[in-house]
Amino acid sequence: MESVSKSGVHLSIGAEVTCLFGEGRLKDATLSTVASEAPLYLDCVASNIQRFTFPRKVILVFQEDGNLLRGESEILSAEELEGGKTRLQLSKVVWEDMDRRAFPRVTVELPVSLRAVYESKGDTIISVVEGKTEDVSVGGSKVWVHHPVVAGSLVEFYAMLNDSDAIRALGVVAHSDPKGSIGIAFLDYVGASREKLEEFLESKAA
Repeated sequence: MESVSKSGVHLSIGAEVTCLFGEGRLKDATLSTVASEAPLYLDCVASNIQRFTFPRKVILVFQEDGNLLRGESEILSAEELEGGKTRLQLSKVVWEDMDRRAFPRVTVELPVSLRAVYESKGDTIISVVEGKTEDVSVGGSKVWVHHPVVAGSLVEFYAMLNDSDAIRALGVVAHSDPKGSIGIAFLDYVGASREKLEEFLESKAA
């Protein structure tokens, strides 16, 4: 079983939810707040949302009781509000508990470059961190990093599988260890990265 679905997720008014509009890129991610739960409306500041056509797939990241949840939905419409905000209307969200995902892990050491972004005291912090994987699955990776990355940070994950193939994925730091390791849960892939990773892991596990 690749993932565990979670029902009964409650999004209270004002709760913060990260929206991922694009294909594995930080530039298409934005923080939003819940304006209404049923139907679900999210308010965000995203200047590029008006270039999209609807309905459009969206991935949501929400933290509940210390657990990270990944949701899939569609944006049905977008309405411009005062103050530069946009109100998004979403269809029903299908949630999965990212801490309970069960993907086969393969022990493999790969050089990794991470571009991380997180919020701190109202400011958006972006950093680039180098590291190496301890294990990898299609659901995520344990990575040893040269500098700490805050749990909850969104990261662009870039790794060379061999001399010619590289993968890119957008993930979230689910766990951060003071000893220097982080656990990344993948949210979405760029292009054919997932297929490349699956083939690579199959060859390593054979």
